[in-house]
Amino acid sequence: MRLNDFRTRRFWLMMLALVIMSAGIALFRLARLGNDPFTGMCFAISDRYGFSLGAVEMVVNGLLFAVMLLALRRGIGWGTLFNAFGIGYTVEFFAHCFESLYRPEGLVPQVVCCVAALLITCLGCSMYMGADLGISPYDAAALELEQYTPMKFFLCRMITDGICVLVCWQQGGILGLGTILAAFCMGPFISMFDRLVSKPLFRNC
Repeated sequence: MRLNDFRTRRFWLMMLALVIMSAGIALFRLARLGNDPFTGMCFAISDRYGFSLGAVEMVVNGLLFAVMLLALRRGIGWGTLFNAFGIGYTVEFFAHCFESLYRPEGLVPQVVCCVAALLITCLGCSMYMGADLGISPYDAAALELEQYTPMKFFLCRMITDGICVLVCWQQGGILGLGTILAAFCMGPFISMFDRLVSKPLFRNC
């Protein structure tokens, strides 16, 4: 990590990406049809034990970050830190704002909200990864598993996502359309936003 990163356009675009991604995750919460596996797990723990989402994500990401320091230090950057220890609180902020303005009632508004959440989250993820200023501790977990086992990354990611879904279910969290969309559609949409937004945006950064 370099201090002069703070002065670059790439850094501030990365921060904007985290804000966009947080808003998308909060919309998933608003739709009440499930989140991506990791956030869904953290929401389930938060709801069951009365902790804030930010506190839960900080603890879980702190543990994953400790492993990352030992196993995948090259992936650490400013984006890692802000993603690990700040995004949970930003999601909570947007969730409170959205719920005070509008709460979708009925399946159709919920599905529309869920699809909007998917697109906004994928845009934020694409920009975040395009900035190349560090990967999140949760994304690093699958890379570490790939590094120390004979399994391919796709299978490693399925295992980490599967563990999160299992914990989410065990803790009484919501599993639904949002979970399915996050599992099967985020990859293609992130690739689309890479091509249309992130690569042109970061080309001269």
